[in-house]
Amino acid sequence: MKPKIGYLESNFDRQLLRLIRECVAWKKLVNLGVVLPNYADDLMLVQKENLRVLREYVMLVVRDYN
Repeated sequence: MKPKIGYLESNFDRQLLRLIRECVAWKKLVNLGVVLPNYADDLMLVQKENLRVLREYVMLVVRDYN
């Protein structure tokens, strides 16, 4: 889908969103004995909420501008 000329579009990294979703899925498997790597656990605990808030702020700006 092409953005309209003169409008803003959010280009949040879709790979990062996919990684966060995958970490959430792996976190659910911890009860079954699956070990989550430290960097993935850090992404889940600390960065997930920060990225969600930043993405929401960007979308607010995009919606208000458009």
